Amino acid sequence: MHRRPTATRSTRRLSVLALGLAAGGLFIFALPAAADCDQRAEREARIALDGARSIEILARAGDLSVRPGDGDAVEATGTACASKASTLQGIQLTATRRGDAVRVEVEIPETRGWRDHASLDLVVDVPPDVPVAITDSSGDIELRGITVASIEDSSGDIEGRDLLGDFRVADSSGDVELYALDGSVELTDSSGDLEIEGARGSVVVHADSSGDIEIEDVLGSVTVHADSSGDIDVARVVGDFVVERDGSGSISHREVGGRIDIPTD
Repeated sequence: MHRRPTATRSTRRLSVLALGLAAGGLFIFALPAAADCDQRAEREARIALDGARSIEILARAGDLSVRPGDGDAVEATGTACASKASTLQGIQLTATRRGDAVRVEVEIPETRGWRDHASLDLVVDVPPDVPVAITDSSGDIELRGITVASIEDSSGDIEGRDLLGDFRVADSSGDVELYALDGSVELTDSSGDLEIEGARGSVVVHADSSGDIEIEDVLGSVTVHADSSGDIDVARVVGDFVVERDGSGSISHREVGGRIDIPTD
């Protein structure tokens, strides 16, 4: 599968934040989000797993990286970023125990106006065999070598590799790229491209509003319940390939071992 070139995090974070008015025309230029980060501080939290059966991460604004850690503990570190000192003080990182679950939570105060900025870029090390449920409001998500239960993301790209277990993804906007999955995955996606390469289980796309879907090397079946727009390309699927409803865009498939059921024009 041809992988699209991706921008670096710094270039992706350009935001149109200023308008310059000059004689003869209006100029719009981009300022990096880092320009709003006049205040920075490190945050950290650690908690022993102590028999907990699941991990919850509430990340909110900022990039998130979750990776396998050593030992029987959850360790979170992050860099808080704010436009002013009073906002920075309100950005906190906590790790607590709730029943059988360990919760890592980012607290970010409400901001006012486009000049007021608050975020926390977060790295969380977790035991690789404990399921992790992730809720994120904005920023990119990067996952490596962990067991995933669920991902709920409002905006930003998601990239996961060498993920264990069966899990679901609910994504509002941004690309989703998943590689080398040990189980099955279910996805609901509003906008952005969807790319899956390598899954030992099945792939189910419940709904996709816009963006291309590329799926290959699946040992189970591939099912798309509803796709509004964008191309669908599937290759090397051992099981069935089924598309129930498709709005616009082409559907192509290669090397499907099971039943093929796609809409006809």
